[in-house]
Amino acid sequence: AWNLFSPLNIRWETFADKSLFQTRYFTEVYWEKNPKNDEFARVVAYKVYRKKTGQPASAFNSIAKVDANMFRYTDSKVEARDTYVYAVTAVDSFGHESPIE
Repeated sequence: AWNLFSPLNIRWETFADKSLFQTRYFTEVYWEKNPKNDEFARVVAYKVYRKKTGQPASAFNSIAKVDANMFRYTDSKVEARDTYVYAVTAVDSFGHESPIE
């Protein structure tokens, strides 16, 4: 068995959507394709995970799966800034998944 490589440059930014009566937060999660995967695998999807800030890595939960041609995800279920930490994994055509780092 081989390991898929994790996507590169995973980062996120939380924005406030302020209206007259409430402020809603959403986080844009971005990542880049890891070209090392092209040599031996066909990435078909990315999975987005999140956990609360300060929790151990074992607390990551999958919140979304997007197509391999997508390199961003909008998380609209955010309570405030700095609430969550995100991770993204690559999934190949055989169902293998890169590690959460």
